Order: sequence, then C-alpha cells, then structure tokens
Amino acid sequence: FEFCFNPEEKMPKVFRNRTAFIIWTVWRAFHLRGQEDLEAASLAGAEVLSNVSPPYPPEIKEKAIEAFRKVMLDSGYIAEGDLSRDFWERKIFPFLERRWEFKWEIKIK
Repeated sequence: FEFCFNPEEKMPKVFRNRTAFIIWTVWRAFHLRGQEDLEAASLAGAEVLSNVSPPYPPEIKEKAIEAFRKVMLDSGYIAEGDLSRDFWERKIFPFLERRWEFKWEIKIK
C-alpha cells in the first residue's frame, strides 16, 4: 500500500494501533471516502479484536465488523452493502490474521 501523506502525522491514533491501521488502509484502498469517520470506525473494530489473538473466532469477527459498521453508518456512510462480512473475510482479515503480509510505504512526489 502506498501513501501520498505521512499517516503517522495525519492520523496518529490509527497509526499507533497496527490493527486499526490495517483496517483503515485496506478499507480505504477499495472505497472512496466521503464524510464517514473511517478513523473512528477502524479504531472501533480494532478495539474488539485487541484482546484476542488471531486467528479470530467467527463471533469476534462479527463483533469487530459490527463495531466498524455502526460508526460508519452513524457518521454518514450510506452504502451499507459495502460493510459486509464478505469484504472483511476476503480483504481485511487475511492481513489481520497474518495470512498475507502487510506492507506500506510513503510515496510523496
């Protein structure tokens, strides 16, 4: 994943929480950002996962997705179909459960 800004400076709370940073990064790579609060949603999902080691049990995954979904919908996100478990299973959990390697870099021109 490539950033055109320094995420440590722009969103320090998310950056310091590896789980939230992965959620934010992967979600943002596949979805246009509107007025929703992606930072708060990522932190909410990460909070649910914080006391459990991967691989995550299905009920914990569902709670994390629901925490993320609630913040997104409460902050104005309107495409509820995008908030499905399927997207998380295909795109986010492989990074969180370390089945895929998460790499990122800053690419400022």
